[in-house]
Amino acid sequence: MSVMVQLDREYVEAEMVRDRPTLFQVQLSNAKAHSNAKCLCNPDKPINMVVRKLMTGYILASWPGSLESHRSFCPFLGVAAVKHAASDMHEVGGKNPLSPG
Repeated sequence: MSVMVQLDREYVEAEMVRDRPTLFQVQLSNAKAHSNAKCLCNPDKPINMVVRKLMTGYILASWPGSLESHRSFCPFLGVAAVKHAASDMHEVGGKNPLSPG
């Protein structure tokens, strides 16, 4: 089952955004600028997401405390965003990649 996320006014596959954020930098930037990013794994109750700016670009992540709200088949359930950020930490010389920006 394909889960969609809303990035400002566009809808894209959650797994693609999580795994290949470099392909969605314009959409992520727009979502950050308008504070409008939502996971639609449960269309009846969209889950607010956060766009983080790393030194390598933007990523989409779950808000702390919202992980349990995602459906069992959602790419953002559990530690998916944390794992992605940890891999980017190596690329940015050990600096905190999740710092707001």
